[in-house]
Amino acid sequence: MDTTHWRYFLSIEEDFIRTTKFVELHSDNFNTYSIEFTKIYLTICSEIDVVCKILCNEVLSNNTNNINQYRDVLTSKYPHFPDNEIIIESVNLAFKPWEEWKNGINPDWWRNYNNVKHQRNKFYQEASLKNTINSLVGLFILEFHYYGEKYNQFPPIKAKLIGDSYFGGAWVTGPEKKMIDLTHIV
Repeated sequence: MDTTHWRYFLSIEEDFIRTTKFVELHSDNFNTYSIEFTKIYLTICSEIDVVCKILCNEVLSNNTNNINQYRDVLTSKYPHFPDNEIIIESVNLAFKPWEEWKNGINPDWWRNYNNVKHQRNKFYQEASLKNTINSLVGLFILEFHYYGEKYNQFPPIKAKLIGDSYFGGAWVTGPEKKMIDLTHIV
């Protein structure tokens, strides 16, 4: 199993976790922005584009080139993809990063990413904690689907947001609101 994308996710996740020494992962801080969040946010969203393209083109055999096409392919293959939720129990926060795909539009955090990428001088404040964490858990959900589809399993390396580190356990729920304990499979 090629774990390149998963190991890259873990590296990005470590960068994010380091920021929690300075900015607590709490909804009160969601509008906080910084150079570090900008760097991590741009990295995450770039990897989302890469993993979406590989999942859609190589694994699901579709010819896609942008987020709108990824949305169409992924919600067609996985109708309940937008319902996936990550709950970070230790800080009592839940995220449904792809929920807006239900309405045929891209998530706010993705639109904000493009603002930051193309007009950082005007939209620097959109590289916020809220957008960074939503994109990170969005990437995790994509990785879960990618490895599940391509290899029928998840890489045997624990993610710290999911494992037993500072953040404690996290869960993904699908349309049936079934709780899946990811700490046993990652």
